[in-house]
Amino acid sequence: MPSDFDAIVIGAGHNGLTCASYLAKAGMSVIVLEQYKRIGGMTLTEEITLPGFKSDIHSYSHTFDLLSPALKDLDLASHGLEFLFPDPAFTSVFPNGLAVSVWRNLDKTCESISKFSKKDAAAWRKLHEMYLAGKQNTVRLLFGPPPSFGSLATELEKSEIGMEIFRSFLISVRTWCNEWFEADEVKTLFGSWAMHAGFSLEDSNGADFVFLITSICQDSGNAIVKGGSAGIALALERYLRARGGAIMTEAFVENIMVKDGRATGVRLKDGRTFHAKKAVVSSVDPRQTFLKFVGEDHLDPSIVRKIKRIDYGSAVATIHYALDSRPSYYAGDEANNAAYVHTTPNFDSMAKVSYECRAGLIPENPWYLATNDSATDPTRAPPGKYVMKLLLCNLPNPIRGDARGGEITETDWDKAKEKVAERVEQDFSKHVRNLREIKLKRVVESPLDLERRNPNTVNGSLLNGAAQIEQFFSFRPFPGMSQYRTSIKGLYLCGSCTHPGPGVSTAPGYNGARAVLQDLGVDFSSLTTLR
Repeated sequence: MPSDFDAIVIGAGHNGLTCASYLAKAGMSVIVLEQYKRIGGMTLTEEITLPGFKSDIHSYSHTFDLLSPALKDLDLASHGLEFLFPDPAFTSVFPNGLAVSVWRNLDKTCESISKFSKKDAAAWRKLHEMYLAGKQNTVRLLFGPPPSFGSLATELEKSEIGMEIFRSFLISVRTWCNEWFEADEVKTLFGSWAMHAGFSLEDSNGADFVFLITSICQDSGNAIVKGGSAGIALALERYLRARGGAIMTEAFVENIMVKDGRATGVRLKDGRTFHAKKAVVSSVDPRQTFLKFVGEDHLDPSIVRKIKRIDYGSAVATIHYALDSRPSYYAGDEANNAAYVHTTPNFDSMAKVSYECRAGLIPENPWYLATNDSATDPTRAPPGKYVMKLLLCNLPNPIRGDARGGEITETDWDKAKEKVAERVEQDFSKHVRNLREIKLKRVVESPLDLERRNPNTVNGSLLNGAAQIEQFFSFRPFPGMSQYRTSIKGLYLCGSCTHPGPGVSTAPGYNGARAVLQDLGVDFSSLTTLR
């Protein structure tokens, strides 16, 4: 393998691979360096329970990337990417056995909501009309450089809908839900999405996230990838290799080489070096990129201070199941067939979980969602068998105590994780009638386990930087480096630490590639269908 390339990309998650693919499309020689034994990053799929049971380690559903120009620009369908669309897109189930759902058909969604409030059904229809009216602008905002707050306000204040959207950046999920809905069940249906991204009900910018992702689910679907989430990384790999790009796994980066203020290449821990003639692009988090790979000697103290104050958000844990047959929810087929099932008992319960988490306590009743992996995609498990996952969000790391009066005394996640999983499984069994009878194997991954496999999961968080307003747009990852370019010439960022943030979207990789190519004088518009 050659050691000289036009560009070196660090990290073979979907953003790193997206960036590399666009660079290769522009005719550059590219290598992607990945420390793990296989590609995928946060879209990793592995047989973590039993042979033949394919579990998504991190991401499961694909929403934001359904808006991505990369799907067409890189012709990912012809490289093996196939989306499946569960219906309902997501469901909330309640202790009384009732359920409310967002279906792919708007009328059917409104019919589901109407069981609890006809007024709320009309409100959701109006909200969806607002989303559709601004959809083109939303796509350009996601797949474009982050605007300053001033320029964003100037643009959005041109219309009433624009000002409603801008207001959603500033208010909390609680405020937004209380303004639009009256039924607690409907507030819970939509508000539960705040927990996915580590928001509490009171955080600013949470309303915007909830409005956007639920609207995309309604409009485009809550897609999953056939065969596992890693399918998007595998399709990108095929495209990249077809364009002459290279990928190296188990490549542990020791440092980014800097000479005369410019990134010149990468040295691995085994001593091998790769030289970059034009760019080094990092898709990993800022602490690794700058403090570990670059080193403070090459950075201004003010930049070091900004890096060290980045808030990575709350931790998560996962519970993976291999099941002997299909689980059966008490709420019926509406839950059985949904992509996501939120088991949130009521709206205010989420505020309690967030408070306990931020106090360092294992929540009395941890918040979790269930993914019905095999319901839509039977290829993920052997014939007649089933695979599913519970994602526990808003967990503390480190642990300072237990909100349930010290029932769990361990403060080390390695020792506490099974007890936390048992607490969650007991609750989940109230929603699924046959869980313990059909369970073949349960594997629990704590925040520590997740970070050990993928150091980009900083502190057990999936966010690569919390998504509150002070770390969004031109504040992401921090002021002065929000445009994918860094203070070191030739060094760029393309991970979810950059705009538009966490989630499987391909947007940071797309935007990072554009910054590189613009600086090289390449007309990026010739490489994309987005106008």
